[in-house]
Amino acid sequence: MATSEKKHPPSTACGIPAGFTVLSLQFGDSPAPFSVFVKEHKVPAKKGSVRPLDRTLFVQNVPSHCSEGVVRELFSRFGSVSLVELRDNPGSSEDSEPRPSSFFRPAEKQ
Repeated sequence: MATSEKKHPPSTACGIPAGFTVLSLQFGDSPAPFSVFVKEHKVPAKKGSVRPLDRTLFVQNVPSHCSEGVVRELFSRFGSVSLVELRDNPGSSEDSEPRPSSFFRPAEKQ
């Protein structure tokens, strides 16, 4: 079989995405650690942006049960937290509106 011509971004041997630092966390009484991936988020300087250029993080693999409050509490151990934004997909604030599914309809009250 021929090798792929695609170039993948460099990563470490254990599968950590390039540029990320791993934080191993434990939630509640769970004995199993949970890993989130963190790196500095390089945000473009936009007029009216609320994201500070030198204090913005991009975090992947945040558990779905974590609220903005939980994330704020977690990261406040390392310094003050101005704002927490949770998104299903990365993008600008304007793109954050939930879109209805093309496969399911909301249940109607009976």
